[in-house]
Amino acid sequence: MNPSLGSAEERKRIARNLAVRGVIIIDPSNTYIEEQVSIGPGTVIEPGAVLLGGTSVGEDCKILGQVRMKNVRAGKGGVFAGPLVLEDCVFGDDATVGPFAQMKRSRVGNHFTAQHLCYLGDLEAGHSVNIGAGSTTANWNGEQKSKTKIGNNCFIGVNTIFVAPLVLGDESGTAAGTVVTRDVPQSHLAIRRVRKQTNVPKAVLKTKTGWRIGKQARLKK
Repeated sequence: MNPSLGSAEERKRIARNLAVRGVIIIDPSNTYIEEQVSIGPGTVIEPGAVLLGGTSVGEDCKILGQVRMKNVRAGKGGVFAGPLVLEDCVFGDDATVGPFAQMKRSRVGNHFTAQHLCYLGDLEAGHSVNIGAGSTTANWNGEQKSKTKIGNNCFIGVNTIFVAPLVLGDESGTAAGTVVTRDVPQSHLAIRRVRKQTNVPKAVLKTKTGWRIGKQARLKK
């Protein structure tokens, strides 16, 4: 633990105060929580966590390992697994984020999932959104930062890159490896593939509808 993050006695005192409220801190000597941080009862915090600023964590969450939260608001039932960096973010209930991920200046709804190797900056997402491993919001064009907006019930394939600003409608999705450069309509699947021609490869971005019906049918088998 970085010695600049408070003394051992200070960390133990804060841990005792939180324990009275039903928070479980596995190893206070290797966990740093600033005085103003709010944590709900039933939440379990493993060694290596750093919670800073105006962070507020709801009931029955799990903060697993090296998770750094600064000015984060998280609802109840979330699972946050390190290594993970979260800054200026808002999560609804039952989020699952990390490990090996980073999110900044983002706001997402209930049942949000983003796990391995994601970078998500300036993201707005609705409820029941799954972000595939390795996905990225390309939010900076060299002059300004732009937002990626994803609707409800969306499924994002692995290694998707969103070139912001973008809007994805409800129940939309992306195929694995897609680079999304324009808005995706509701209930459409964005697909970008390299098609080899005689001279040079050409990448084509297209969308198709009705994809979720087939996906749901396969899942029922």
